[in-house]
Amino acid sequence: MRSSLAAIAVLLPFITARLAQKRRGAFGFDDEALSDAEYFEQKVDHFTPGSTAYFAQAYYTNEEHFKAGGPVFLYIGGEGPLSSKSVTRNFIVDWLPSVGGLLYSLEHRYYGCHNVSSCPYDVHFNGTVNEQMQYLTTEQALADLAAFATAKKKLYKLEGCPWVLIGGSYPGMLAAFGRARYPEVFACAVASSAPVHGILDYQAFEEVVSRGYAMNVEGVRGSPACAKAIDDGHVEVGELLKTAAGRAKLTELFPKQVPRASWLEDPTNQRTFAGCGVASFPAQANHPGCAGGACGVTEICEIMASGKGTPLELLAKVAAAQYGGGADMTGTCEMDWEMPGDVPPARLNYWGWQCCTEYGFYQTCEEGTECFYTRGIVSFTSPDHAPDGYCQSQFGIARADSQQKIIAREARWTSLVGNASKILWVNGDLDPWHARSNLAPPAADQPVIWPVEGASHCAWMAPASEADQQSVQHARAAIYKQLSEWLRRG
Repeated sequence: MRSSLAAIAVLLPFITARLAQKRRGAFGFDDEALSDAEYFEQKVDHFTPGSTAYFAQAYYTNEEHFKAGGPVFLYIGGEGPLSSKSVTRNFIVDWLPSVGGLLYSLEHRYYGCHNVSSCPYDVHFNGTVNEQMQYLTTEQALADLAAFATAKKKLYKLEGCPWVLIGGSYPGMLAAFGRARYPEVFACAVASSAPVHGILDYQAFEEVVSRGYAMNVEGVRGSPACAKAIDDGHVEVGELLKTAAGRAKLTELFPKQVPRASWLEDPTNQRTFAGCGVASFPAQANHPGCAGGACGVTEICEIMASGKGTPLELLAKVAAAQYGGGADMTGTCEMDWEMPGDVPPARLNYWGWQCCTEYGFYQTCEEGTECFYTRGIVSFTSPDHAPDGYCQSQFGIARADSQQKIIAREARWTSLVGNASKILWVNGDLDPWHARSNLAPPAADQPVIWPVEGASHCAWMAPASEADQQSVQHARAAIYKQLSEWLRRG
């Protein structure tokens, strides 16, 4: 596919809509893909014999410190386009001078797609959504990595250099799976914050968030009293939602979120207001030392554990500190698809497609769990909302079919990883995604760095900073040490 000014003009609404989505990738993401990308001629379909369709997959290079025979790092793109920052600003970049390494970053086939020619499908395509999405699979993405590495090895005579996969979050999953699937291509992998074990109802996600607010470690100054106050306050919210008088009280306490008491009569609006908490409670994206009112675990718990009011009143204080200029309850929620208005249009719902067909990961707050939001609102037992409802409405995939796909994928990849070696697993205990990663070695020569105490999602993948938690600094050092050992062993 070749680009033209006319085609780019057609694509602009597509790009704008996609960039309006939440970003869930790790470091290296940038809203504006920079102009210095190079392009690799990549197969659209690696597995159909005789397939001749190609697309121009974007990649970036940092060869500043490369020495002959040095390691080659392949930084895997995730749920958004990459920029040149993916090869100039991350923890591997910091290490390149020490090892004489070469660094590539490769955009994901669907999530990158930052111009007309870099998509694996025709943007003018008028077929069904499922036909458009058919090449969005883990297997195709892994084959992209292998094809890219194999071509670069041959072109630049890099066959004698060890290739190392680097990824965090979904790209961390691809790093682990890539090493397991193509051990002849990739020497080892670092899988950071990688939830490799799919599940339909991911109840543990919010349970980890709740436990995080009881932690008291560097960068996360929570307490059991804080977590209990948040829980107690949300229990009261649930009771107040049941009556007209209660809804009126909530309107008074949360004026930025609730426009009028009658608005809360609608179950959809109740989900907007309380399904993901009546305020924002970051864990995956907690930033120690953040600036702003009630911006992180420590700052929220200063309010919630102060005793200066009832738990409900304290929740209102947190919300007022966060939403002083207006509420963005959907945008600040760390659940992926559970808030009204948070599901992208079908043709742009790439991660949603993979959740329906491979991974699940529907983050719920079920009755009887440790979730400290108002339990039962975001739930597979709710009569008002199905967390995976878009699978049927957008893609025609029933829950039973989705569940079967998730189970089959889990069995296949667990088996492959179990027969692999030289995969390093790194997880922070504040990050709610750790509950579906590997916290103990799944096989020989697959060490874990766990827990990275108080660390959020992929925290150690950022460039080193004086403000980093000690645990994050130690995690980086441990990663470098393990990679050094593997590179010495060959």
